Amino acid sequence: MEGKEEEDHKTTRDKKVNKRQDKEDKLNKEGNKEREEGKKVDNKKYNQSKEKKKVQKEKEDNKKVQRKRDNTDQKENKEKEEGKKV
Repeated sequence: MEGKEEEDHKTTRDKKVNKRQDKEDKLNKEGNKEREEGKKVDNKKYNQSKEKKKVQKEKEDNKKVQRKRDNTDQKENKEKEEGKKV
């Protein structure tokens, strides 16, 4: 039962990600088409999606750095504890 619920959660998450990606792709295509036609494009939506991606990437990078920091702290703590025991 848990496997099915987990699978449903994954598919729901995947659908949301795909929907968001499709929306961004559509905005990019519309903007590119208008640029080709020589129209002045309102880049507000395009820039917002770009900014969201940038912020998301920064968050992910921060998480990776924090995980590395936590792992090294744990290793150092283990080494200290082992040193005290010996």
